Amino acid sequence: MEKLVLYINGNKIQIQRANYIEDGWYVVVNGDKNQLYEIPQGGGEAIYIGEYKTLLEAIRQGETLT
Repeated sequence: MEKLVLYINGNKIQIQRANYIEDGWYVVVNGDKNQLYEIPQGGGEAIYIGEYKTLLEAIRQGETLT
């Protein structure tokens, strides 16, 4: 079981693997939207990967990203 970090900002919730990420993935939950983003290795702007029906689907897809 993996531990995740949760941030609440207004109406949005951001879920990620660590307090601070330089690369990797995170999910933004905004109402019924579960949007997956990836930060490229070495840093840079987050890339939108897609929207998922459930939070669990978004997290599982994030875990497949390299």
